[in-house]
Amino acid sequence: MAESVLPARGLDAQGYLAREGSLGRVPYAFRPVVAAARERVPDLFGTRLHSAYLYGSIPRGTARVGRSDLDLLVALRDEPAPAD
Repeated sequence: MAESVLPARGLDAQGYLAREGSLGRVPYAFRPVVAAARERVPDLFGTRLHSAYLYGSIPRGTARVGRSDLDLLVALRDEPAPAD
């Protein structure tokens, strides 16, 4: 009988990063700040914006008011400018 191999934590069966959260899991108290980031980040970076990633406790649904922060990674098409 073949032994099954479990993927490493954080990776899917093909070795790609596995999503651990989603916007649907964002706690109600954090929804306004996530909505504001979704609105403001494209306005700030315009066409230089490649993508933005929300990660950490907020999209996992485990964030706590007064203790958790917003973890957001912004990827730009070019090097950041001094104004960034």
